[in-house]
Amino acid sequence: MMKYSIIRYLSAALLVASLFSCKKKEEPTLPTLGGEVKLSLPVFYTADDFLEIELGSEYLSSTAKRNEDGGIGYYFYNSVTGKRDTARFESQPLTDPVDYLLTFKDTLGTFSLTCGAYAKNYYAVTDVATLILVDEMPGATLTGFDVHTTDIPIMDERDGRIYFTTQIGNLWWMRQNLAWEGAGRAYLSSRKEYMNYGTSAISTILGRYYNWEEAKTACPEGWTLPTAQDWVSMIATVTGTVPADPLDDIGDAAGCLMGKNLRFNKVKMWDYWRGVEITDASNLSLLPTGYALNTVPGIYSFHEFGTSAFVWTADEWNGMGIYRYINEKFPVLYIGRADPKSFCASIRCVKSAE
Repeated sequence: MMKYSIIRYLSAALLVASLFSCKKKEEPTLPTLGGEVKLSLPVFYTADDFLEIELGSEYLSSTAKRNEDGGIGYYFYNSVTGKRDTARFESQPLTDPVDYLLTFKDTLGTFSLTCGAYAKNYYAVTDVATLILVDEMPGATLTGFDVHTTDIPIMDERDGRIYFTTQIGNLWWMRQNLAWEGAGRAYLSSRKEYMNYGTSAISTILGRYYNWEEAKTACPEGWTLPTAQDWVSMIATVTGTVPADPLDDIGDAAGCLMGKNLRFNKVKMWDYWRGVEITDASNLSLLPTGYALNTVPGIYSFHEFGTSAFVWTADEWNGMGIYRYINEKFPVLYIGRADPKSFCASIRCVKSAE
């Protein structure tokens, strides 16, 4: 009996020894291609948009390289269509073009385009661009904007855009942000070469961002920026609250300005926060489009989208433009001052109802 125990023990010991003596074959570690691939695309598109992307254009650049002579291939993966396409095979000469036609299907939402440079025995280098498909037609991308029987539509003769207006006190107020493309900048359009590319739809949906110098002359003929006093009078008419000074913050006024059921591609635009009762009692349905900064010529940065609304007044203070703003977390209609050339906000125009 002891003999068999010893044999079993020796067999087990030999098995363990063999397991430790056999090293697992390691997978080879591949180098990554040198350099980088860079996609620089506009963000917003409509279903009928398309974009021709070529290597060396403003939309696609690459410094991808390998350690020895040889070809480099390029591919694109479009999550809108779910297709991967090879734009140049590794076997082709480096002088062969790389081009890709970006197209869409009628599905609203956020997608991506991936471009990769690859070569055998190398890890690829890639870049991913965000694509947001929108539809400027009412009730498509922007939902929850209710048109009331008392609203009066007006047309901006400069571009044919239609705006709904509502009367509050002795003024007609535009219920949508001004979208005139003769000035200002569209959301996320941050470079000169993208200024007028693929931005018309998003301008129609969200309006544009104007600095104060632009805003003073941006309204259609017969319409103007509201003064600080106009804002106070409007809030007094809607809520009964009157501040001591037109340049004071106004408490418990934000909720009556926020669009109650607004959604952007099905995403709620004003989140619920305790202490803020969203009623949109003014019918102005402000959008949380935030603000933009232009500190370098042609380059804009965008801030507080989805959380705040910033709207210009006609007033100035010590050379700065005065604006009103609300934030989703607080019930206050705030007053602010900013540089008239670098700070960009939305515009709601007004017209006398008398």
